[in-house]
Amino acid sequence: MKRRKKKSLTGADTKSICFSKPILCILIKSLFIITLFVSVILYLDIKGYFDLNESNNHTKKKWESFYSFTEKNSVDVLLLGNSHLYTGINPKNLSLALGVNAFILASPGTNIADTYFCLKEALARTDPKLVVIETYGIDDFNPFELSKAGVSDQLKSFYARKNFFVKLRSMPYLFTSDNYLYAWSNTLRNHGFIFNNRDQLRKNRVLMTKKGRRQKELYLGRYICFLNGIDDKLIGKYDSLGSPVKGVEYSYSNYSYDYVERIVNLCKRENVELIFLTLPMYERHISDYSVWRDKLSEILDRYPNRWVNMQTKPYYCGFERWSFQNTYKGNQHMTYNGSLLATYKLAGFIRDSLNISLPERDKDSKWHDLFYGSEGYFDNFYPKDNDRNNICICRNKRLRNVVLDGCFLLDIDNKDGNRLIAKIDKRMLKGLKFEDLKLRILLKFEMDGKEQVTRLDLTYDILHKPEKFVIFNSFIKPVHIKEIVDGAIIKR
Repeated sequence: MKRRKKKSLTGADTKSICFSKPILCILIKSLFIITLFVSVILYLDIKGYFDLNESNNHTKKKWESFYSFTEKNSVDVLLLGNSHLYTGINPKNLSLALGVNAFILASPGTNIADTYFCLKEALARTDPKLVVIETYGIDDFNPFELSKAGVSDQLKSFYARKNFFVKLRSMPYLFTSDNYLYAWSNTLRNHGFIFNNRDQLRKNRVLMTKKGRRQKELYLGRYICFLNGIDDKLIGKYDSLGSPVKGVEYSYSNYSYDYVERIVNLCKRENVELIFLTLPMYERHISDYSVWRDKLSEILDRYPNRWVNMQTKPYYCGFERWSFQNTYKGNQHMTYNGSLLATYKLAGFIRDSLNISLPERDKDSKWHDLFYGSEGYFDNFYPKDNDRNNICICRNKRLRNVVLDGCFLLDIDNKDGNRLIAKIDKRMLKGLKFEDLKLRILLKFEMDGKEQVTRLDLTYDILHKPEKFVIFNSFIKPVHIKEIVDGAIIKR
């Protein structure tokens, strides 16, 4: 039998089909138009043409960094929550204090439902030993009755996540159906920029050409918002108006109740240790906090997981006005220094109160290379011998009534001033209240070609609290230090 040759469709043949089968023709044309539309939207989304101001999109930065970090590293301590968490805990210092990899995944204004789905996506990517859930998102939220600002925050968090299937499954639980398309596309959500925000479009067009040019940095989810603590003017406002937050008004919804249970069960299935963390606001910022605490405990006390509540004693001890954002608004965050205090409190709890085996990554030189020189590193470890900018002055130096485990000068290339750090083994100061002490040293240095000796007092560092050492430090003018001649621990 002879094979028949296959004929290719000509333009005339196509027209013939269209005339003979108009429905099929309409479907083909519709499919083409839809494909073209979706392709354009995807292209614009990938390029970020309709993104909001990306210079401040730390939620997106967190998820991008998380996926990049977990390509080669495991996350040992995973922290989730909202803005109270990423302004209240410093993940680099937490990592260095524990000798692990800690990472914060948090987005502003989100709730415990968002935390749950973020946790699901994170656990599909890495296997932490410990999960820390900040409790501020446990409230009376309803994912289907969010305010306009609440929907915006939820969309931002959803869009930043990367696991398609986890996002797809979570979408019906986080949004009403009219927000489904907006959840997936910034282009659709922000198409109004064409009419009302062309400046942002121009900025995004410039950024499109610069993507991929940023230098890589170790970013673990921290966002520094506030540096200055509560001033006298705000104290006066507390005196005259009272507390802006009323503990008696706190309540939680059935959604919060349900999602806390989901988080507990998820961690149990994945064999991950779980603790809840409450980061504090200034004590005068909340009235009748005991009511809030007792109400929240109705949820958290149902489970065996620990609750570290820094709003109450003994954890609140040490937090002062400088620890908190200078605001009378209900949502008060922590300052950078306040976050350091909270970080080392949390590190101490994990180390001393949890029966958990964390990897000792600080015994690995690659881990040290990863963190070397980042904030908190020299408070927990020592400069390398070949480091010319951070110099060790002495090790195991015996002074009059104490032995310096080490003393070193940081950032000597900084012409504005250098930080001088001295470390003393805690066992040598056992029974003493560190806050009442200072370290007085005789310092030999060279200036203008001449050797000189001066007395210098180093104060106790209340912010950085490594496991084994007490830190005393001072900022000094740039000088060439030759040696520590003598010194002693004295009362302030």
